[in-house]
Amino acid sequence: MNIDRVIKELYRSTGHYFDGSREKILRKKILNFIEKYKIKDIDEIFDDPEMESLFIDYVVVNETYFFRHIKQLEEFKKLYLKDIYHKNIKILSAGCSTGKEAYTLGMLCMDIDKGLREKVVYGMDINKKAVSAAKKGIYSLEDLKHIPLRYRRFIKLKEKKLFIDESLKSVTFFYEGNILDRNSIPQNYFDVIFCRNVLIYFDKETMKYAIYNFHRGLKESGILVLSPVEKIPVNELPYFRAERKGRFTFYRKRG
Repeated sequence: MNIDRVIKELYRSTGHYFDGSREKILRKKILNFIEKYKIKDIDEIFDDPEMESLFIDYVVVNETYFFRHIKQLEEFKKLYLKDIYHKNIKILSAGCSTGKEAYTLGMLCMDIDKGLREKVVYGMDINKKAVSAAKKGIYSLEDLKHIPLRYRRFIKLKEKKLFIDESLKSVTFFYEGNILDRNSIPQNYFDVIFCRNVLIYFDKETMKYAIYNFHRGLKESGILVLSPVEKIPVNELPYFRAERKGRFTFYRKRG
């Protein structure tokens, strides 16, 4: 089977770009998938929506944890969230994986608004299994170490597992979607979009299209949050202006 063609089709479907050591890992995953499911032709994967979804679930990495880049989150909360927060705020966690970032953002909102009941955080991911896990909100006890004491009131520990409290579940919503699909991100809908540690898997052209979709999905003067190691080439992409009020750079939507 032509593995290069499989990689190209994966890129077409998800926008994920792999080079160097990451491509070696990807090739190994593809070969394991082909062997496990006895795939003889590439069309068996990409002509069958269920098989394609299974394949994407198998090869796309979903590494995440609660309060990842915690210093950046603290700065976002202090310098942005407290100022822009309102009852109908809408925050998107794009590429949310199993939901830990989305639930983290929900905790930040509930810490500001003790009586919050509306859905304010939306988690979107292309991986069907990841979205299903996010909706369940059940995690390993190992995840507890990443959650500061201040926020542990939003979780429950039982049966040697970590459960998201129903109050936190009630302010979050998860759905399948693709960062590169305009229909997955409603136009002028979100006040803030988080997309951290995702664009590093995109090549330059795909990243530009993703950034355009984020611009389209944000309300006027909305905020885009990338990971501390990801940067928008603002000279080439006039959709955002970089802001640095503290240690970290955030991106404000231009009109």
